Amino acid sequence: MKLYLIALIFLINLNNSFSQYFNWAKGYEGLGKQIGLSVCSDTIGNIYTMGSFENTIDLDPSSNSYILTSDDQTDYYISKQDSLGDFVWGKKIEVNGQYLNSTIISDSLGNLYVCGQYNNFLKADINSTDSIFINRGSVDLFIAKINQTNGDIIWLKTYGSSGFDLGRIYLKNNSEILFYGRVDVNAEFSSNDSILHLNGSNINSINLFLAKINSIGEIISLTGYLSSSMPFSLAMDNSDNIYLAGTTQGTTTIDNQTYISNASDLFICKIDITNDIKWYYKVGGMKDDYAYNIVYDNNSGLYISGKIQSNYNKFDSIDFDPSNQTKNVSFYNFDLSYLLKIDTAGNFNFVKLQESGGYHIDKILLKDTLIYTSGSMVYPNIIRGVICKFKLDGSFFDFKRLESNSFNQIYDIHFNNKGHLVMTGLFSGPTDFDFGNSVYNLTNSNNHDAFTMKMSDCIYYPDNLITGDSIICTNSASYFGVQPYNGINEYLWSTNGNITNYSNDSSQLEVYFQSDTSSFITLKIQNSCQKNTIDSLNLNFKTAINPSVISFTDHLEANQLNANYQWIDCNSLQIIQNENNRIFYPKNIGEFAVEITFEGCIDTSNCYLISTINSIDELTEVSCIISPNPSEENITIESDNTFENVSIYSEQMELIEKHNFNPPTNKIKLNLGDDLSRGIYFIKIQNSYFKILKI
Repeated sequence: MKLYLIALIFLINLNNSFSQYFNWAKGYEGLGKQIGLSVCSDTIGNIYTMGSFENTIDLDPSSNSYILTSDDQTDYYISKQDSLGDFVWGKKIEVNGQYLNSTIISDSLGNLYVCGQYNNFLKADINSTDSIFINRGSVDLFIAKINQTNGDIIWLKTYGSSGFDLGRIYLKNNSEILFYGRVDVNAEFSSNDSILHLNGSNINSINLFLAKINSIGEIISLTGYLSSSMPFSLAMDNSDNIYLAGTTQGTTTIDNQTYISNASDLFICKIDITNDIKWYYKVGGMKDDYAYNIVYDNNSGLYISGKIQSNYNKFDSIDFDPSNQTKNVSFYNFDLSYLLKIDTAGNFNFVKLQESGGYHIDKILLKDTLIYTSGSMVYPNIIRGVICKFKLDGSFFDFKRLESNSFNQIYDIHFNNKGHLVMTGLFSGPTDFDFGNSVYNLTNSNNHDAFTMKMSDCIYYPDNLITGDSIICTNSASYFGVQPYNGINEYLWSTNGNITNYSNDSSQLEVYFQSDTSSFITLKIQNSCQKNTIDSLNLNFKTAINPSVISFTDHLEANQLNANYQWIDCNSLQIIQNENNRIFYPKNIGEFAVEITFEGCIDTSNCYLISTINSIDELTEVSCIISPNPSEENITIESDNTFENVSIYSEQMELIEKHNFNPPTNKIKLNLGDDLSRGIYFIKIQNSYFKILKI
């Protein structure tokens, strides 16, 4: 016999090496014990949690409250949170029991599926009616389909026998539910209005079962296997073969071959698309051994996690290779977690054990080239929730634990479609949920509180990265940026897909738009995990300002109408006080420009040379009296000085009419008549302007 033992020793001081980044954590207060049991997410990042609670639970972690009350013993809660952890809705299913078995999964069509156990009776709100289901024996099973938007139950089916039943669900291609577990004798399965019994098994025995259920709750197929095996997890390969993992007791008969377990042994089996068991893998030692999770790797086979046990102060040895070869692991006086790999034909690859800290693996996931596990460890003398990462060869990579002086545990983990890690569980005292160097403490309200937590294996960035005004003025600089986040290695800015700026450290971008041809700005960043994040900002261009100016011998006129104007001396680069009209008469020779403000945008004209000015006498401001002002029709203009002409301009400084007088006069009467509508006008006498109002 060849001894084959590989041990994983977790060093407790590795706590700062983990590469996960904390996003947020939410706790749920209440009276009694609350436990988060299962978690999933939808296509847009909303998070759904299923758990159990006693007495009361407040599902809204904000300053508001949404309280559910348990009528008797322990019930299930189902909660929806958005991607930031804010409460959306909560529901209750009364089950009159205390069980830790539940599953919640989501499809991409707007539905949730939940599975759990109930004792005595189940009570749920279905179509605004309290529906009650009486169990068939000790503990029965249920599956419900739920609307993701509002939490309404679409349908609920119950299943069970005269004994203790256990079941879980797995979603295949949005349309088919794989329902698996173990039922006792005389099991009944509801399928719409009919009741089905197991086929291919002894109805008077404890049976392993596999059912395939469509999206409206109808059972497509139901197969029982003469085995007391209890599956805890299911995986499916690319050919739709099914793999179950769990624990088995007593006698199991597969294809006329009998497997006998003196205690509880771990088992894995493969079921083909015709529901036939192709192979059955069973290993175990002197005491109870379990397989809790199984996942399929597209490239190389199956990974299984669980625990093995030995008797107190006794050596034990388990042969993990059920073939003719022997792959023994020996251990002493431990509850040990293991990571096992086999191929899809059931052939042994490797097994790795963990021998310190009482670490138990509850859930296993594959992501990229790493294996993620959740569970608990005892350190020091306190059970704490732990996340561990392993390489695909089973070697240790990284680990992190929830820091607390009180009991806490992570029951389930899940990756959303953005690769963010979501988890749920319980905590019983002040607990730091930030795995990094910062601290984010939650404090429980009473006994055990449930929690939901979100983190990412790279630095987390919000959906809207780019800062800056999306309202763009042409012919002026626009500035864009990104909030400073640690871990960004490079920035890549572009307009309409064309690179405008590239730098390893530039989180700011200045763009000068000379036309409105660009419609969006894009920022691509690469974080510390070499993962790209892309954000776009759609641009809305305002009407372009016309900055051109008509140059006359002695004055300038801006072509842009209905704007605000400020004339500028180009030689001194100073504004010219009180020169804010569209038409500008300089008082000295020089170069001048106008700054135009229009609909929130600013543009400046070129500089124009004025080499001729009027005489000093002509520039003398005129003092005159205009009456009546406001006027309905006629006005009288009277001045101390004589004048040769009077011009009338619109409010936009457009010339409307001009009156010449020969000989010059110092008093005239003008008829505003019907040609001018009500409004504001300007009277120009020489170089002086006077405002009038026609009513």
